[in-house]
Amino acid sequence: MLDFLERTVPRISVDIDDTSERRLLMSWLMAKKFFSDSKVEVRYSPSHTGFHLIVHKEVSLLDNLLWRSMLNDDPNRIRFSLKRLFMDPDEKYIDLLFDYHKGGKAEVLNLERFLRPFQPKIRKILKNWDKGGIDKMVNEIANKIEGTLPTKKVFITSIAFNTIELRDKIRKICEDIHEGTESRPGDTSFRWKIYQNYLEGAKLGDSTQPQPEFMLSIFSPTKDQAFQRGEWFLRVRKGKPVVLSEEDMKHIATFKNDKGATVYYWIKEKK
Repeated sequence: MLDFLERTVPRISVDIDDTSERRLLMSWLMAKKFFSDSKVEVRYSPSHTGFHLIVHKEVSLLDNLLWRSMLNDDPNRIRFSLKRLFMDPDEKYIDLLFDYHKGGKAEVLNLERFLRPFQPKIRKILKNWDKGGIDKMVNEIANKIEGTLPTKKVFITSIAFNTIELRDKIRKICEDIHEGTESRPGDTSFRWKIYQNYLEGAKLGDSTQPQPEFMLSIFSPTKDQAFQRGEWFLRVRKGKPVVLSEEDMKHIATFKNDKGATVYYWIKEKK
């Protein structure tokens, strides 16, 4: 029944959905340890807010899925791969990474050049991998290279909310902004993502509703643009919301800012 899992694919790829040097380093070290005879490539993701790691090794489909999990691939990406296989066991594109996506372009990162000063310690880590106790050495390297990788400065507008219906509506709004409509051209610089939200401490007004289920993140190159995009989504005209409905606004999480004012979104700088 599961014979299709034995067919081979030409690589193992991993989508690291943040710019954590430690997470990238751990995935890279593990790939170097267990695939020492294969080329291990690192790229910036098209958004430059994460990394792609590619092991050029032919493996079975089952091994591909298992190793992606071990190498810290995005769990949602693995889940989508499994769904595709469930719907069609002959599906070819189960390990897909975008070189161009939402206006951005993936670029090669020569990680080994940045790690050159740490080669003795890296050799020690790989040699003692099975003995444990390597976390301290990994943290030391990660702390020293933190901020040295030339990632782009990005400002993230975040809006937390509830209900699948509102998620689908916000997704359609974002897709229309990026791709355009019959009456309006698309804006390929508009980059966004909807995450399953695990943020604690957010409440919907003064109600006792559950924590917000989802979070919309919009990526902008400047702080001003990040604020403009947040204001655009939640703008009001004559006392009524324009983009979202009054009912939608009931499902948007509110927070207190540093001045004690109630806000519907926040801006975070991600370098």
